[in-house]
Amino acid sequence: MKAGLYILMLCFLCITAQSQENDRQKIEQYFLENETEISEIESTLELIDALANKKIPLLTAEVAEIAQLPTINLVKAREIKKLLRNRPSIGTDELIREAGLSDIQAAILRTCAEIAFGTKGRTEAKNYVKFRAIADRPLQKTRGLENGKYQGDNFGLNNKLRMSIGGYGLGFASDKDVGETSYVDNFAGYATANFGSHGVIIGNFKINSGFGLALGNSFCTSKYSALLTSDAEIDNKISPDLSAYNAKTFRGAAVSGGVALSKGLYLSYMAFGSSAERAATMNDSGKVTSLYTSNLFRTESEIAKKNVLGETALGGLLQATTRNFSAMYSAFSMRYDRDVMSESAYMIRGKSAVFQSVAMQYWADSLCIGGEIAESGGEFAGQVLAKYYVPKSVFSANFRYFSDDYRAPFGTNIFENTYLNNEVGAGFAVARQMDSLWTLEFMADYFETLRSTYSVDFPVKGLDLEARAFITLNESTELGARLEYENKNDGSSGVYKLRIDCDFNPKEGGSHHLRCDVSRSAETGGLLLYEQQRKLFKGLTVGGSVAVFSTDSYDSACYLLNTFANSSAQIKPLYMKGVFGRFDLEWNLYKDVDLQLQYMIVHKPNEETLGSGLETISDNT
Repeated sequence: MKAGLYILMLCFLCITAQSQENDRQKIEQYFLENETEISEIESTLELIDALANKKIPLLTAEVAEIAQLPTINLVKAREIKKLLRNRPSIGTDELIREAGLSDIQAAILRTCAEIAFGTKGRTEAKNYVKFRAIADRPLQKTRGLENGKYQGDNFGLNNKLRMSIGGYGLGFASDKDVGETSYVDNFAGYATANFGSHGVIIGNFKINSGFGLALGNSFCTSKYSALLTSDAEIDNKISPDLSAYNAKTFRGAAVSGGVALSKGLYLSYMAFGSSAERAATMNDSGKVTSLYTSNLFRTESEIAKKNVLGETALGGLLQATTRNFSAMYSAFSMRYDRDVMSESAYMIRGKSAVFQSVAMQYWADSLCIGGEIAESGGEFAGQVLAKYYVPKSVFSANFRYFSDDYRAPFGTNIFENTYLNNEVGAGFAVARQMDSLWTLEFMADYFETLRSTYSVDFPVKGLDLEARAFITLNESTELGARLEYENKNDGSSGVYKLRIDCDFNPKEGGSHHLRCDVSRSAETGGLLLYEQQRKLFKGLTVGGSVAVFSTDSYDSACYLLNTFANSSAQIKPLYMKGVFGRFDLEWNLYKDVDLQLQYMIVHKPNEETLGSGLETISDNT
C-alpha cells in the first residue's frame, strides 16, 4: 500500500516538474520571437526566474503588483483580483480560464504566482510628488457678497499636495470657498510610513471595516453598485484622507498590518485613536442639535458653527482570513464634549457610545455569502449579502434590518447616501452576458426607513428599479443605456431617469464620449454632454467637454463629475439651467513629470430667485 502511494506521489511530482519545464520553454520561446533586444530578453527572463523562486501570493497581492508580471496588463490584473476577491477558493486553471488569459499569460502566471496568502507590502512604494490647485471666481452677482454678509472675498482656492518617497508619505490640503475669509478655512494633512506589511498614519484618515454598519468612512455606494459591481467582501482598510469635508473622517493616529501565518491563513489587525472638532448647530441652551455638513463658513452665523463640537474616538479590529472563510471583530468608543439633542438621528444619543460588530464571509466555488451584525447601546443593525455565479451570469441579493434607534455616525450602509441608514429592506439583482456583444443587468430594491429622510419628517417606504444594457458595436465603440425608476410615499411623484452613453475610442484620433440624461419627477430635467481627448503629439494631450443642462428639482438633479489631476471637481446643477464648458491640457514635461491645466466655466441665465442655497440675485451672467 505504501509503495503504491510513493509511486503516485512520484508520478505527480514528475508531471508537475514537466509542466513547469514546458511553461518555461513557452515563455522563453515567446520572448525570443517577440523581442529584438537581447538585453531586454535576458532581463525579462531573469525577473521571471526570480519570481519563480519566490512566487507572488495572489490573495494578498495588489493589482499593481500583479500587473508587473510580463505580458499581464492592468486590465487582466484587475480581472484576476476581482475573481479572487469574489471566489478565493477558485483553482488556478479555472482562474486562468475565467480571466481570459492567453497561453503565454497563463504560463507566466503559473510560473510566477500562486493562489496563496503572503506578506502584504511586497511591492516597493512608487516615488511621486503630486500637486493640484483649483481656483474659481463667480461671474454672477451673489447676494452674500453684494449685501456684505459674506465675510470674505469672491475668490475660491483648493490646494492638494501628495508625495511618497521610499515607503514614506506626506499630504496636505486646504480649501477656501467663495465668501470665506481664510485660505486654510478647511484643511487636512497626513504623514504615513510603511514597513513591509505594517503601516502607520498620523493626521487625517478614514476607516472601512466589515460591511460598514459601524465603521465606514467612504462615500456611500449606490444600490446598483453594491449589488452588482462591488466585490461584496469584508472590508478592512485604513487610508490617509485629504478631504476638507471633515464630518466623518478621523484625525489622530492609526496602525495597521497583517501577517501570513501560513499559505492558507492571514491575520490582520488595526488600532486607532482620534481627537477632532466638528462643525455643528447649537440651540440657545448650548446643546448641539445637528452636525453642520455644508463645509461653508462665509457669514457670521456659519462661522459660529465651526469647530464647536469636540469628539474623541478609540478602537480597533482583528480579522482572520482563509481561502474560503473570513471573520472580523471590531470595536470602538466615541465621546462628545457637549450635550447632544436626542432628536438628532445622525448623532449618538447622549455624550458617549460604544460600538462593536462581527462580520463573516464564506466563499464556495460559485457562491459568496457574507454578513455583519453591529450593536450599540442595546440597539442592533444587520445585513446579509449573497452572490451566486454561473457561466456568464451573476445573481445577487441583500437583506438588511436596523432597530428603531440604532445610531452610527461613522457607519454607512451601502443602500442610501446618508450618514445613518435605519432602513429595513431587500434588494435583488441579476447580470447576464448574452453573447460577446450584449450585457444586460437588472436591479430591484424595496426599502422602509425607520426615521425621517432628507426631504420629510416621517418614515418612508419606497421601491427602486434599475435596468442597464451595454453593447459593443465594434472594437472601438461601446453603447450603454440605463433606466431608473423610484417611487416613495413621501408625497412626491415617481421619478424616472434615463441615461444613454456612447464611447468611441479609435486607435488613432483620441477618445470621445457622448452622454444624454433625461429625468422626470415634479419637473423635467435633462443633460447633454460631449467629452473629447486627443494626443496632438508625443507628450501633449488636449481635451475638453461641453454640456447643456436643465434641472428644476432635487430629484431631477443631473451631476457632472469631472476627473482632473487624480481628483474631482464636481459641478452640481441643482435647480438650474445653463451651459458648462471645460478645456484640459496635459503635458509630459520630462519622464515622470506631468503638467495638467484646466479651465472651466458655467453660464446660467438671469433669474431673480433660484433658491436660498444658491443665494443669487437678478442680472447675473
